[in-house]
Amino acid sequence: MPIEKAAGRCGALYSSADASPADAFRVAALVRQLEPKIVVGVNGAVVDGLRDLERDPVDVLSSVETVLAADDDAAAALPDARRWRKLGPTSAWEMEPGRLAYDADRWDVVADDSAELLVSSRAPRLTPAERLRTGVRGRVERPGTLVLD
Repeated sequence: MPIEKAAGRCGALYSSADASPADAFRVAALVRQLEPKIVVGVNGAVVDGLRDLERDPVDVLSSVETVLAADDDAAAALPDARRWRKLGPTSAWEMEPGRLAYDADRWDVVADDSAELLVSSRAPRLTPAERLRTGVRGRVERPGTLVLD
């Protein structure tokens, strides 16, 4: 759980909810009770779950400084959200429109001939990652920065 480890290292508090319609009520409750600065990984299933509860996803997340949407459905429903993408064993998040950041100290990302992003671990790991396919197409603009197709 890299996000949880990073939060713990900097003394930030965190909580989690499943990215499912059934846990949408929990997303709304955590946002209301904890007043987070960031919410990572909201997907279409959570958006649908909020709507099933007759809650507007934009209203539920309006107090959050940064919302990272995990898929196209959530991004469409949350126009101010940035994107968050799983890249095999790691992830990347949108820092500015069209450009995503990843941890280049821990991960090497390259594009193959078909523009699929491949991920390799740089840091020692129990199970090393070597050119793992991500199913995500794009290019590496510079180490730590991606542009997706």
